[in-house]
Amino acid sequence: MFQLSVCAWQILFDCGVYIFVCVCSTGRIVVNERDQTSVDHIYAIGSVQHGRPSTTGLSVHAGKLLSFFSQCDYTIVPTVVLTPLEYAACGLSEERANLTFGEDSIEVYHSYYWPLEWTLPARNKNSCYVKTVVSLHCRDPEQRVVGLHVMGPNAGDILQGFVTAMKCGLTKHQLDATVGIHPGAAQVSILFFLLLRQKMTNCCFWHLLSFS
Repeated sequence: MFQLSVCAWQILFDCGVYIFVCVCSTGRIVVNERDQTSVDHIYAIGSVQHGRPSTTGLSVHAGKLLSFFSQCDYTIVPTVVLTPLEYAACGLSEERANLTFGEDSIEVYHSYYWPLEWTLPARNKNSCYVKTVVSLHCRDPEQRVVGLHVMGPNAGDILQGFVTAMKCGLTKHQLDATVGIHPGAAQVSILFFLLLRQKMTNCCFWHLLSFS
Protein backbone atom coordinates (compact mmCIF):
# COMPACT_ATOMS: atom_id res chain seq x y z
CA MET A 1 0.00 0.00 0.00
CA PHE A 2 2.82 2.41 0.87
CA GLN A 3 6.17 2.48 -0.90
CA LEU A 4 8.84 4.20 1.17
CA SER A 5 12.48 3.32 1.56
CA VAL A 6 12.48 4.05 5.28
CA CYS A 7 9.51 3.46 7.57
CA ALA A 8 8.97 3.48 11.30
CA TRP A 9 6.04 2.85 13.57
CA GLN A 10 4.37 5.46 15.71
CA ILE A 11 1.95 4.80 18.55
CA LEU A 12 -1.34 6.68 18.71
CA PHE A 13 -3.76 6.51 21.61
CA ASP A 14 -7.35 6.03 20.47
CA CYS A 15 -10.15 5.34 22.97
CA GLY A 16 -7.80 3.58 25.35
CA VAL A 17 -6.33 1.34 22.67
CA TYR A 18 -2.80 1.56 21.31
CA ILE A 19 -2.81 1.77 17.52
CA PHE A 20 0.22 1.61 15.24
CA VAL A 21 0.36 3.69 12.06
CA CYS A 22 3.11 3.92 9.47
CA VAL A 23 5.33 7.01 9.49
CA CYS A 24 8.28 8.00 7.30
CA SER A 25 11.84 8.69 8.41
CA THR A 26 11.00 12.35 9.14
CA GLY A 27 8.32 11.32 11.62
CA ARG A 28 5.40 12.41 9.46
CA ILE A 29 2.46 10.09 8.97
CA VAL A 30 2.09 8.31 5.63
CA VAL A 31 -1.38 8.70 4.09
CA ASN A 32 -3.06 7.70 0.84
CA GLU A 33 -5.04 9.93 -1.54
CA ARG A 34 -8.02 9.81 0.85
CA ASP A 35 -5.91 10.94 3.86
CA GLN A 36 -6.13 7.45 5.37
CA THR A 37 -3.19 6.13 7.37
CA SER A 38 -2.03 2.52 7.28
CA VAL A 39 -5.01 1.84 9.58
CA ASP A 40 -8.14 2.29 7.48
CA HIS A 41 -10.26 4.00 10.13
CA ILE A 42 -7.50 6.43 11.21
CA TYR A 43 -7.04 9.61 9.17
CA ALA A 44 -4.33 12.27 9.32
CA ILE A 45 -4.51 15.82 7.98
CA GLY A 46 -2.40 18.95 8.14
CA SER A 47 1.33 19.26 8.75
CA VAL A 48 1.60 15.73 10.19
CA GLN A 49 1.13 14.28 6.69
CA HIS A 50 4.08 13.09 4.67
CA GLY A 51 4.58 14.65 1.23
CA ARG A 52 1.79 17.22 1.43
CA PRO A 53 1.93 21.04 1.63
CA SER A 54 1.93 22.38 5.19
CA THR A 55 -0.30 25.45 5.33
CA THR A 56 -2.91 26.48 7.89
CA GLY A 57 -5.59 27.14 5.28
CA LEU A 58 -5.09 23.73 3.70
CA SER A 59 -5.27 21.97 7.07
CA VAL A 60 -8.53 23.70 7.98
CA HIS A 61 -10.00 23.00 4.54
CA ALA A 62 -9.00 19.32 4.61
CA GLY A 63 -10.49 18.96 8.08
CA LYS A 64 -13.82 20.40 6.98
CA LEU A 65 -13.96 18.11 3.96
CA LEU A 66 -13.01 15.07 6.03
CA SER A 67 -15.91 15.74 8.41
CA PHE A 68 -18.20 15.27 5.40
CA PHE A 69 -16.17 12.30 4.11
CA SER A 70 -15.08 14.33 1.08
CA GLN A 71 -11.64 14.16 -0.50
CA CYS A 72 -9.33 17.18 -0.48
CA ASP A 73 -7.69 18.31 -3.73
CA TYR A 74 -3.99 18.90 -3.08
CA THR A 75 -3.03 19.81 -6.64
CA ILE A 76 -3.59 23.59 -6.57
CA VAL A 77 -2.78 24.97 -3.13
CA PRO A 78 -2.12 28.69 -2.53
CA THR A 79 0.39 29.91 0.01
CA VAL A 80 1.67 33.26 1.23
CA VAL A 81 4.88 34.41 2.92
CA LEU A 82 4.01 37.27 5.28
CA THR A 83 7.22 39.24 4.88
CA PRO A 84 7.12 43.08 4.82
CA LEU A 85 6.67 42.75 1.06
CA GLU A 86 4.30 39.78 0.76
CA TYR A 87 4.91 36.88 -1.59
CA ALA A 88 1.98 34.67 -2.64
CA ALA A 89 1.94 31.72 -5.00
CA CYS A 90 -0.42 29.12 -6.39
CA GLY A 91 0.34 26.17 -8.62
CA LEU A 92 3.73 25.31 -10.08
CA SER A 93 6.95 27.26 -9.88
CA GLU A 94 8.77 27.86 -13.15
CA GLU A 95 11.35 25.24 -12.22
CA ARG A 96 8.68 22.64 -11.39
CA ALA A 97 6.78 23.43 -14.59
CA ASN A 98 9.97 22.85 -16.59
CA LEU A 99 10.33 19.41 -14.99
CA THR A 100 6.63 18.58 -15.45
CA PHE A 101 6.01 19.74 -19.01
CA GLY A 102 9.48 20.38 -20.44
CA GLU A 103 11.25 23.70 -20.93
CA ASP A 104 9.89 24.09 -24.46
CA SER A 105 6.32 23.42 -23.33
CA ILE A 106 5.81 26.41 -21.05
CA GLU A 107 5.75 30.16 -21.44
CA VAL A 108 6.39 32.64 -18.66
CA TYR A 109 4.76 36.07 -18.54
CA HIS A 110 5.96 38.59 -16.01
CA SER A 111 5.87 42.24 -15.06
CA TYR A 112 6.82 44.73 -12.39
CA TYR A 113 3.93 46.85 -11.13
CA TRP A 114 3.38 49.99 -9.07
CA PRO A 115 0.55 49.85 -6.48
CA LEU A 116 -1.57 52.99 -6.19
CA GLU A 117 -0.66 53.53 -2.53
CA TRP A 118 3.00 53.63 -3.51
CA THR A 119 2.63 56.46 -6.02
CA LEU A 120 2.25 59.36 -3.56
CA PRO A 121 5.32 58.46 -1.45
CA ALA A 122 7.10 57.64 -4.74
CA ARG A 123 8.29 54.22 -3.62
CA ASN A 124 10.37 52.11 -5.97
CA LYS A 125 8.48 51.16 -9.14
CA ASN A 126 10.41 47.92 -9.56
CA SER A 127 9.80 46.37 -6.14
CA CYS A 128 6.50 44.59 -6.87
CA TYR A 129 6.47 41.69 -9.29
CA VAL A 130 4.07 39.19 -10.83
CA LYS A 131 4.78 36.03 -12.82
CA THR A 132 2.38 33.75 -14.68
CA VAL A 133 3.45 30.28 -15.85
CA VAL A 134 1.46 28.95 -18.82
CA SER A 135 1.48 25.41 -20.19
CA LEU A 136 1.94 24.92 -23.94
CA HIS A 137 1.78 21.15 -23.64
CA CYS A 138 -0.36 19.24 -26.13
CA ARG A 139 -2.70 18.37 -23.27
CA ASP A 140 -3.29 22.11 -22.73
CA PRO A 141 -4.03 23.57 -26.18
CA GLU A 142 -5.71 26.61 -24.60
CA GLN A 143 -2.57 27.68 -22.68
CA ARG A 144 -3.71 26.77 -19.19
CA VAL A 145 -2.29 28.82 -16.33
CA VAL A 146 -0.35 26.36 -14.15
CA GLY A 147 1.44 28.82 -11.86
CA LEU A 148 0.75 32.31 -10.53
CA HIS A 149 3.18 34.26 -8.34
CA VAL A 150 2.75 37.73 -6.85
CA MET A 151 5.12 39.84 -4.77
CA GLY A 152 3.74 43.08 -3.37
CA PRO A 153 1.41 44.60 -0.76
CA ASN A 154 -1.52 42.29 0.11
CA ALA A 155 -0.27 39.66 -2.33
CA GLY A 156 -2.27 36.94 -0.59
CA ASP A 157 -5.52 38.87 -0.97
CA ILE A 158 -4.75 39.59 -4.63
CA LEU A 159 -4.11 35.94 -5.39
CA GLN A 160 -7.06 34.44 -3.50
CA GLY A 161 -9.66 35.09 -6.19
CA PHE A 162 -7.46 33.63 -8.91
CA VAL A 163 -7.12 30.32 -7.02
CA THR A 164 -10.72 29.36 -7.80
CA ALA A 165 -10.20 30.32 -11.43
CA MET A 166 -7.10 28.11 -11.62
CA LYS A 167 -9.04 25.19 -10.17
CA CYS A 168 -11.59 25.73 -12.95
CA GLY A 169 -8.86 25.58 -15.61
CA LEU A 170 -7.98 29.27 -16.06
CA THR A 171 -6.31 29.99 -19.42
CA LYS A 172 -4.09 32.84 -20.56
CA HIS A 173 -6.79 33.96 -23.00
CA GLN A 174 -9.35 34.20 -20.18
CA LEU A 175 -6.87 36.13 -18.07
CA ASP A 176 -6.27 38.58 -20.91
CA ALA A 177 -10.04 38.99 -21.42
CA THR A 178 -10.77 39.77 -17.76
CA VAL A 179 -11.76 43.35 -16.95
CA GLY A 180 -9.89 44.64 -13.91
CA ILE A 181 -11.27 46.77 -11.06
CA HIS A 182 -9.63 50.19 -11.34
CA PRO A 183 -7.38 51.13 -9.60
CA GLY A 184 -6.97 47.88 -7.68
CA ALA A 185 -3.63 46.15 -7.22
CA ALA A 186 -4.88 43.00 -8.97
CA GLN A 187 -5.61 45.05 -12.08
CA VAL A 188 -2.16 46.59 -12.38
CA SER A 189 -0.36 43.40 -11.35
CA ILE A 190 -1.99 40.34 -12.91
CA LEU A 191 -4.42 41.72 -15.48
CA PHE A 192 -2.23 44.38 -17.10
CA PHE A 193 1.11 44.48 -18.86
CA LEU A 194 2.20 40.85 -18.55
CA LEU A 195 5.18 40.44 -20.86
CA LEU A 196 6.44 37.21 -22.37
CA ARG A 197 9.72 35.96 -20.96
CA GLN A 198 11.39 32.64 -21.68
CA LYS A 199 13.97 32.36 -18.91
CA MET A 200 14.00 33.19 -15.22
CA THR A 201 17.07 33.38 -13.01
CA ASN A 202 17.01 32.95 -9.26
CA CYS A 203 19.04 36.13 -8.78
CA CYS A 204 16.03 38.14 -9.96
CA PHE A 205 13.91 36.79 -7.08
CA TRP A 206 16.52 37.64 -4.45
CA HIS A 207 17.00 41.06 -6.03
CA LEU A 208 13.31 41.71 -5.41
CA LEU A 209 13.53 40.56 -1.80
CA SER A 210 16.24 43.13 -1.14
CA PHE A 211 13.67 45.91 -1.61
CA SER A 212 11.49 44.62 1.23
